[in-house]
Amino acid sequence: TDGLPGAPDGYMYEAWVGDGQSVVSAGSFHLRGGDGPIELWAGVADPRFRQIWITLEPIDDDLSPSADARLRGEFDVSEP
Repeated sequence: TDGLPGAPDGYMYEAWVGDGQSVVSAGSFHLRGGDGPIELWAGVADPRFRQIWITLEPIDDDLSPSADARLRGEFDVSEP
């Protein structure tokens, strides 16, 4: 996607993949200082994990996704 503004100071974006019950982080980024491509990776090869969303996260010790989802989508995952 294009057009996501840089995260404010004290915050990061985080990408998540999930199946409606379980969720796995696919990495964090901030976009401050540029608008180049972002490459994310999650160690999940399970076709149930078809949902993806980007949240705005405060930089803190809470490792769970915030409720502040900025982008949401679903994708097709083929069986290996």
